[in-house]
Amino acid sequence: MSENSIKSITILSILLFFIYTIFEAILTFGQFKLQEILSVSLVFFSLFIFLVIIFYKRFYLTKIVFNLKVVALSLIVTFFMIIFLHASIGQFKYYYHTFPLLETEIGLGWHKDTANHVSIIQSILNFGYPSIGQHGTPVFIYHVLSHYIDALILKITGLEPYDSYGLFFHFKKFLMLSSILVFVSFSFRKEKIYFFIIAYILIAPIIVGTYHIIGSHPLWFTSMVLILSAPKVFNILIKGENDIKDYLFIFFIIIIISLGKISTGFMYASFVGVFLLLKQPYNKFTYILGSSWVLFFLIYKKLMEYNATGKTGIDFSWINLNEIYNYLFHNSSVMNNILASIFIFILLSYIFRTRINVLFLISSIITLILLMIITKSMQTFNKNDIFYFIYGLSSVISLFAIQLYTINVTEFKSIFNNNTNIEIKKIIFITILLSSLYVISFLPKPQLKKSNIKICKQINKRFKKINKKLPKKHKLSCKIKLKEIKYTKVSDKIDRPLLNFRNNLYTFMKKNQILKKNTVMFIPKNIFTNDFKVFKGTDWARGMLIYAITGVPLVYGVKNLRGNYGYLDYSKNNLWLDESKFSSVKICKDIKTEYIIIVNSLFKPEFSLHRCKNVK
Repeated sequence: MSENSIKSITILSILLFFIYTIFEAILTFGQFKLQEILSVSLVFFSLFIFLVIIFYKRFYLTKIVFNLKVVALSLIVTFFMIIFLHASIGQFKYYYHTFPLLETEIGLGWHKDTANHVSIIQSILNFGYPSIGQHGTPVFIYHVLSHYIDALILKITGLEPYDSYGLFFHFKKFLMLSSILVFVSFSFRKEKIYFFIIAYILIAPIIVGTYHIIGSHPLWFTSMVLILSAPKVFNILIKGENDIKDYLFIFFIIIIISLGKISTGFMYASFVGVFLLLKQPYNKFTYILGSSWVLFFLIYKKLMEYNATGKTGIDFSWINLNEIYNYLFHNSSVMNNILASIFIFILLSYIFRTRINVLFLISSIITLILLMIITKSMQTFNKNDIFYFIYGLSSVISLFAIQLYTINVTEFKSIFNNNTNIEIKKIIFITILLSSLYVISFLPKPQLKKSNIKICKQINKRFKKINKKLPKKHKLSCKIKLKEIKYTKVSDKIDRPLLNFRNNLYTFMKKNQILKKNTVMFIPKNIFTNDFKVFKGTDWARGMLIYAITGVPLVYGVKNLRGNYGYLDYSKNNLWLDESKFSSVKICKDIKTEYIIIVNSLFKPEFSLHRCKNVK
């Protein structure tokens, strides 16, 4: 009965949270029509259901019960999900604006990462492959699985990629918190209901952490797959002997995760590979699996040209006790999370001394050493690269630490005398273990403030910055009274230079019957240099910004060459160009395109069109 009740609470909580998420989206994202928000919400919800069916089909097709107790406890779980929804997203508030296009236009800035990821999505929509489209559309080899899912959702809903970036982030938070709830409900399905609820309240902030889990664009879909598939992978690891089906499942799961985020996939493969090698050293499939992963990552590295530092080679000069100590204990909160998980493995191995517990402990230590060697030695890695490799291991090891607890809980009564109530033992045990993971990690946690559940107070905080730039009659607000709900839509009377530019561009293209996929756009250097200043942001990424907004690939859209963000595919011949030096004939010869749109003015949109004669 407890298992069915947990399933019922999970399902009802997710449905209630989904309704709340839609309601908040309607009050917040005033640039979209009601039907647009509903269509986005349904597509995201369908994606969630699809993945749950794949990994938990039998679990959620069994009997479901609903009663007053289930409803009451579901409301409690939903309450905490709402609190976690409103947790601080830290640095990502600069990536995911509520009104991305409007905030860019009124000078509140934009982030280069946003422009980069949306440019990739635009290319997938146009051509089916990733590119940043700065001088033609050379293929950009990158971990883009999440971008493909975004492109699919945009194709279904018909929204503009740049405009909907904040809205999508809102529903990705719903996906992640719901996925974590499903993971916890399955992991703690044999425990008492209150035990499951406490576990979710403790575990959700650990997994969500700083919201890198979706804030880093490639991670959002990858993280969903990682979390929802974790119980299946864990059960494969702890079973006696593994067959070819087990190896194939693990192989493809980690390949999928790697295509979304290479650092997470690599650390996942490293941990699982070490574990299986220690567990089944004489199984031929262990070596076939390892060899297949090595080949995959070598090919991936070869194709994924990248150098964020300008340096090359491998450096081992860091190997000394002081550097190792600083790496482990003065690194980041994410590293603390890894150490906390290893502490739990040590505790479980000491208390219960089973082979599986020891294997998890040894595997985690070996993988941590491998992580340190790779991230400290690779000269091409910058701080962000190092962080995401650490984050990748942290994500994997935390999920395993949580699940390893659940299979040890039945053995717990052996460490207390028989006079102690088993439920009290379980509470003490979960408190010790999860508090260790929760407290030692020092990850930012949502504050349990009353304002976190006051929906309009949360929304008006998001409007505060933009309202300082808007005329008084166009300011945005939200107010909920007993019998009345008031919220404002974005006025169409506001001066919108980029929206006006895009609308005129689309009208011009429609009039001339040309498509994005067979067109390139030239913007003269003086427009990039002078007109774009009012939009602030990073000047070298202005080409990506306009491509992200319009979806029309550029020529001569590069300010300067870089070793990351996809700029390795370009040369000094692709830099911003004066209009007087521009040659349509040269572009038609060098780039496979049918039409060239020449931008004569940005703020008073004016275009010229050149048709390449060599294209039939």
